[in-house]
Amino acid sequence: MKKINLLLIAILMVFMTAQPAFTAISLDSGDKIRGDASTTAVVDYTISGMSGITISQLADGQLADATGDLYTASAAVIINSIILVNTDTSARTVNLFLLPSAGTARRIFPKDLSLAPGYAAFFDGTNIKVITTAGVTLSNGNIDLASPGPIGGTTPAAANFTSLTGKRTASAVDYNPSALTTDYIVAITNTDAARAVTISTEDEDSGSASQPRIIIIKDESGGAAAHNITVALESGGTIDGAASYSIDQNYQSITLYIDATNAWIY
Repeated sequence: MKKINLLLIAILMVFMTAQPAFTAISLDSGDKIRGDASTTAVVDYTISGMSGITISQLADGQLADATGDLYTASAAVIINSIILVNTDTSARTVNLFLLPSAGTARRIFPKDLSLAPGYAAFFDGTNIKVITTAGVTLSNGNIDLASPGPIGGTTPAAANFTSLTGKRTASAVDYNPSALTTDYIVAITNTDAARAVTISTEDEDSGSASQPRIIIIKDESGGAAAHNITVALESGGTIDGAASYSIDQNYQSITLYIDATNAWIY
């Protein structure tokens, strides 16, 4: 019997070490998941989990602009995913809370986590993954700035990310997409003539005062002194209080942060 017990313990230890880490939120009967968004009826939510041995969708809907109940447990359940999708054309902040049946609501999500237009956030109780409209996943201390703009409740600089990468778009002519882009670096590669860089209104709107859109403009041709590169916002917003900014030095670059209305150079 002793040998059998030891064998069973050994098998159990092997089984446990072979299993992937399991992350989830456990709820007792009467516990609630609550949430809100900065604007009502634009952020979709879906909550999935396990009751007993059955995995199912537990709740879905749209966040209101005041904190409200998203799901109330009628028995002990495990929440293994909460998905939020910003369906709006502007960045929106979101909050999630766990309210015990006999206790105080506590945050289970970064405060005022900001989602850019079209972005989705996936939360499994421990990890948060933000997915861009291009299908790029932003998570686990690494941010891909191919789709720059608001991604979390704190700015990227405050999150101690270990690497930064961004999409470079090269242009040998004027740059004026007039659409939402994933551009982080706009590289002007030909200055045989004066060039214009016009940041689209859609790109402007992807930023906010607390989570601005960041775009770098660079004279890669090395000819801006002879043929200037004029930078402006399509909406008519200002750059450091002026209607436009002129890159007039060879190989000069500027970095803009844009709050959906105006831009500043830093």
